[in-house]
Amino acid sequence: ELRKSGQPNIWGAIFELYVKQNNRQNKIKSLPYQVRNSLSIPEQNYSSNIEEARVKAAEYHYALAIQLLDLKDKRKARDAYQELNNVDYYISNYKNVTSLKTKALNQGKLFVLLNVRNASNNQIPNEFLTELERINTSRLNSTWVLYDLTSDANKCYDFNIYINVQEVRISPELV
Repeated sequence: ELRKSGQPNIWGAIFELYVKQNNRQNKIKSLPYQVRNSLSIPEQNYSSNIEEARVKAAEYHYALAIQLLDLKDKRKARDAYQELNNVDYYISNYKNVTSLKTKALNQGKLFVLLNVRNASNNQIPNEFLTELERINTSRLNSTWVLYDLTSDANKCYDFNIYINVQEVRISPELV
């Protein structure tokens, strides 16, 4: 039924069904001869069907990833990255998937600039603000979001986050 639909997005499901049928066939092969003979189940070789479905599923996800990357949209680039992971699931080292994944990662990243500002009514020493700007952004970074404390002219920032220091309390016990 799935095969007859002609829809290109069904090849993953077809692949999984053929793999299940092949696994079932292998379990039947492990049964004693008398049991297999009494079941009257014809032996089938699903290898070519599995391979065809694997290739067509990879081709589908690859083509979809290319379309998504061509949209030049950050969210679509993330979707393209997932589609390329799907390609890897079916066929590792398929065409130029590795370079396309790099492109999708670069195209899909959000750049965030963190700004520390004195929003209190008090004079705060510059050293204190400088120390606040030493936040280790690598702990904040993720696959899709990169944080910077200083502006980089080579980046176009998607978001600016302002850290407003409103009050600083210093007591003798803490010094």
